[in-house]
Amino acid sequence: MCASLTSYGWWASLKKLNGWTADRKNGKDTMPDFIMLRLGNDHTGGTTPGGPAPKASVAENDLAVGRAVEAISHSDYWEDTAFFIIEDDAQNGADHVDAHRSTALVISKCRSRPWT
Repeated sequence: MCASLTSYGWWASLKKLNGWTADRKNGKDTMPDFIMLRLGNDHTGGTTPGGPAPKASVAENDLAVGRAVEAISHSDYWEDTAFFIIEDDAQNGADHVDAHRSTALVISKCRSRPWT
């Protein structure tokens, strides 16, 4: 099973996590195998009057990622969950190799070997 969640449904997503966690404690695993969480405030409206400031949009996405990791890492799902976090595009991060490269984060309890 696969699910796609957007930042507009972020708070609803936390409610879903609570339901999945309760189900798992009762012996039924109802959480999808793959969830793509899309955070839509990565592109800003610049300094449009009435809109969020660019730094506020970025901060909102950072907060949402942190809350997702915190919620999962304190649930029964942390044992077998991994987050793969990427930007949607490099924007102003182009380098001498390719403008399509982007940073990626992997957050998980699991690791294959000790890092030095």
